[in-house]
Amino acid sequence: MAEAGRRSLFARRVFRDRLLLALVGAVVFCVPLAATTMWFRHEARFVLTGREMLESGDWVVPRNQGEPVAFYPPLMGWLVACSFAIFGGLSEFAARFPSALAGVGCVVLTFEIGRTLFDRRTGLVAALILLSTMAWNKFVGVCQADVPMVFFLMTSLWAFVRFRAEQPRRLRWLFLLYGAAGLGALAKGPQGPVMTVLVIGAFLAWERDRRLALDLKPWLGALIGVAVVAPWILLVHFRAGPSFLSALWHETFDMAAGGKLLMHAERNPFYYLPILAAGAAPWTIFFIGALLSPRSSSSPVERPSWRFVLSWLLALLVMFSASRAKRIYYMIPLYPALAIVAATWWTRRIRNAGPKWEWVREKGPLAVFWIGAMVVLCAFPFLPLKLELKFEQSRYLVSAVVGFGSAVGLLVSWLLLKGRKPMAFGVMVALVTAGIVTHLLVGVRAGDEDGRRGVAFCRDADVRVGKDPLTVWKIQNYEASYVGAPHAFANSLEECLSRAKSVGSWLVTSEQAWQDSPELQGAYDVVTKTEMEEENMVLLRVRAGVGPGVKR
Repeated sequence: MAEAGRRSLFARRVFRDRLLLALVGAVVFCVPLAATTMWFRHEARFVLTGREMLESGDWVVPRNQGEPVAFYPPLMGWLVACSFAIFGGLSEFAARFPSALAGVGCVVLTFEIGRTLFDRRTGLVAALILLSTMAWNKFVGVCQADVPMVFFLMTSLWAFVRFRAEQPRRLRWLFLLYGAAGLGALAKGPQGPVMTVLVIGAFLAWERDRRLALDLKPWLGALIGVAVVAPWILLVHFRAGPSFLSALWHETFDMAAGGKLLMHAERNPFYYLPILAAGAAPWTIFFIGALLSPRSSSSPVERPSWRFVLSWLLALLVMFSASRAKRIYYMIPLYPALAIVAATWWTRRIRNAGPKWEWVREKGPLAVFWIGAMVVLCAFPFLPLKLELKFEQSRYLVSAVVGFGSAVGLLVSWLLLKGRKPMAFGVMVALVTAGIVTHLLVGVRAGDEDGRRGVAFCRDADVRVGKDPLTVWKIQNYEASYVGAPHAFANSLEECLSRAKSVGSWLVTSEQAWQDSPELQGAYDVVTKTEMEEENMVLLRVRAGVGPGVKR
């Protein structure tokens, strides 16, 4: 009876932890969703696709203005369309809600994976660290397929660790593992299941556990994966043709692996290391401190758990570093693993803190590292790094947050060395709070004014153009006109000039392209333009169609 009572109490505590993390995550991730305009190009793609699915009733082929668009599989479009239907129409909040909801799920899954691998305290601390990690908070609030894909990846990994931990091993975890991997493929293509296979495969190779590999029944995984993905592939093949699937393969896998038409190419194999260090703020120092700590202090039971987390980190980091296509948000799947790593450092230090603390032998090397890290982080804004930060001020923000986290790391280590666990715990709570507040008050509004100007220009252009023919040339972000008039993209100056022969036709292009093209200046008049920090846009109307009511 006493054992049953303890189990019941533990189950209630775990349920309370899940509920608390879900509620806090919902507030942190959902409150800022409508604070910024829909200006990121990938966001506009999913918004347009979801809106068209909802309006046309075609949930098979992703489309934009009636034309098939093979940039991602349909799952994110489905989620966005459902969100529009639930919240009563198109809005920034509704478009980003599926990604935020998946982010909340990832926080809870971080708790579950950390609890299964180590203990309840480690899982809880890991989830709180992820909640206050700068890069994670930023990307969770973006309408993209990456966070939902990471949710399905983590679901697969959680199912794997539960399958491995339970005796006897239950088949239901395999169905969850492989079903989630299939949904990951529908979210972002082959990368989802490939990442699942890489992480689990790296761990099995490290452990040399042939029995576990056989118990996973790979043939069952193939059957379940095909059952999840094949129906949509067959439907889209018959409706859009094999060319759609070929373009989708190129967009989601071949280009990332270094295909013929490669965007965002970067050969530097260490490209992601400074990005991870910056994005993990304010917890960077804890991540690296945990990785540098000796594993000899871990119990034999914990060592396989450590190997699994390290397999997760290293397998994905090597995969993305080997790819020539590199983007900041490709690192999103690594932040939950980093959170678990930092949580193990924290919980072990709390457990071992006291007058006879065994940390003395590693104090020296870590102290040298921390001093060097502080110097590097203070110089961060001046380093020639390609971090795709929109404004120069962002570098100073990242430097300040990472430097603050490093200083707190030194303070916590000193407090634990002195055996002052309550004070160290209070400092950590303050760091969690600082990370969340920084996200809510600063991070979500970076560059928002530029986006508002761009969207205002697009909506004004929609009103002016009406149903007249509209062409877009040399503009990346015009897709943000998600309420917009139908428009066609031109691939060359000649194409723009040929369309100028139509009476009443309009053209949107960059101000630089307008200034560099005397031919355009002879065929079009400027109606309006933006005043933006990055790419100024101009709305042009063919000269023969300019009426007396239009300001010139």
